Amino acid sequence: MGKILILVGVGLLVLVGIVVAMGAGTYNSLVSKREAVDSQWAGIESALQRRADLIPNLVAAVQGSFTQEQVVFGEIARARAGLVSALGSGDRAAVNTANNQLTSALQGLNVLVTSEAYPQLQSNENVRGLMAELAGTENRINVSRGDYNAAVRDYNQTLQSFPTNIIGGMMGFKQAEYFEADPGSRQAPKVQFPDPRQQQPAPAPAPAR
Repeated sequence: MGKILILVGVGLLVLVGIVVAMGAGTYNSLVSKREAVDSQWAGIESALQRRADLIPNLVAAVQGSFTQEQVVFGEIARARAGLVSALGSGDRAAVNTANNQLTSALQGLNVLVTSEAYPQLQSNENVRGLMAELAGTENRINVSRGDYNAAVRDYNQTLQSFPTNIIGGMMGFKQAEYFEADPGSRQAPKVQFPDPRQQQPAPAPAPAR
């Protein structure tokens, strides 16, 4: 009887050891995948901060050419401030929303800069350089978004699988949110502004004879 109890005790210890080892392995795997998500998010933050830093320079370079479209610059300023504030808060959902709002505002500026009504901007090397830098930053954001979302998908799928979901729930792991572009922000808004070439004063009528 005593030998049986010893064997049962040893068996239980072995079982507990296996469970603990599996739990530790699962925990370490979740930590590693969560760190990968955080690392990719840092790349997004870096690209978004660069975007926010470029915008004042671009606005300063083109604002003087516009007199009737200052509402566009007001929208950009508010959207940029919102993005900077969201980046400082660490709230990823807020950053996503603020970034989409800034994208929409910048599309209005792009409509103005590329308009035939302002040919001097298209030939301005400083403006063209800044627009190219901004476009490059947009590409970095898109690449970083893809890498981040891939890491989130891997982490979330692991967290949802059995028995990882049980261990993850016990350890306080939560699903990560994707960083998605707003489909509506990809459509350039219609911006109405007067064409300087059509604002010439009408000729005075000929004096009556």
